[in-house]
Amino acid sequence: MRPILFLGMYPWDYHELSDTVRSMAKASRNTGSMTPIFINPTSEMKKLQLKVTTTMDLGVHVITPGFGFLPTRYGFYRLRDRLAAGRTADYLKKTADVADAALYVTSATLELAEHYVDHLKPREIIFDVVDDNLGFPMDEHRRLLLTKLFQKIAAKATLVTAVSEELVTKTEQLCHRSVVYLPNGVDFDHFSQPKPVPADLVQSEKSRICFVGAFTSWIDLRLLSKTAEAFEGAELLLIGPKFSSSVREEQFDALLNLPNVNWIGARPFDAVPGYLQASDVLILPRTKEAYSQACDPLKLYEYLATGKPVVTTELPSAERFADVASIATSDEEFIAAIARSLSEPHDPAPQLLRVCSRSWENRVGMIQELLSGKTVEGKFA
Repeated sequence: MRPILFLGMYPWDYHELSDTVRSMAKASRNTGSMTPIFINPTSEMKKLQLKVTTTMDLGVHVITPGFGFLPTRYGFYRLRDRLAAGRTADYLKKTADVADAALYVTSATLELAEHYVDHLKPREIIFDVVDDNLGFPMDEHRRLLLTKLFQKIAAKATLVTAVSEELVTKTEQLCHRSVVYLPNGVDFDHFSQPKPVPADLVQSEKSRICFVGAFTSWIDLRLLSKTAEAFEGAELLLIGPKFSSSVREEQFDALLNLPNVNWIGARPFDAVPGYLQASDVLILPRTKEAYSQACDPLKLYEYLATGKPVVTTELPSAERFADVASIATSDEEFIAAIARSLSEPHDPAPQLLRVCSRSWENRVGMIQELLSGKTVEGKFA
């Protein structure tokens, strides 16, 4: 079997968030035609380590580059990433058939991806546009740099995919090449199989409204506060890490000061289904910024796979699920949809049916079909 190399967005053992790359790497174990190799992103470490280390976990070869002792600050990360990519590429050329490999990179790690593309020179490159990373808040100098890298990687890629139709259009306009629409997937069994109520949840007769995800600039903190205020007799359970650099601290503090808000921080991916299943309604309050609207949230698929009622703000990618999720176009509609979800009977069967076939294994399989020249557009939309 020939290798498929996955360049990580987050380290393999990072438990606070799920992400597309690790999900794809795990799913590749089951295809029977490719050997998955996951490359940890270089990150700052205190110990002096130059050589590449490897482990096997869940059927995936996990590679950790050296040079993590070089600091991120003062621009040293550029040198660190270049050295790490070169050393890792040399290691892979000795231990794997890199000349026959496929390299999977995403729009989330453009600077690191450039080094691996240049050093490895694999037979095939899959460039997966997983977010509107060029639209995130940043200074214009950095935006210009990342735009050039984006165009460079797209030009070298064998296949370019994007998780939303908005990202397909933006990428085609920027790179002047065809892009395949390939939405995200879900570990359906992980979220649909019944789990025990987590021990740290207080048993209560109160209704529980739950949000799970990272707190960043694309989460509407204002709407979360309005939700808590509208449902004073319910618990608003918040789960996930806070990225302070992209969150308005005064809004976050105001949210947490509300008496019925319970933020318990991040929880491991393995534990998340238990919290979702112990809730009465699951919410996704996204902002109206263009980069937020262009996304295809993993959380939406995971919510739907629990069978619990789902309420989301208006998102183009969510419109496909309008028959099984409540999509609100205003704050008032969002709160009214939650109220209906708490008061009306709910049949989970339709939403389970809609997402049960959207596995990561199917997504990997479609990429393999695309690389072989087959047409799959629309099959996973």
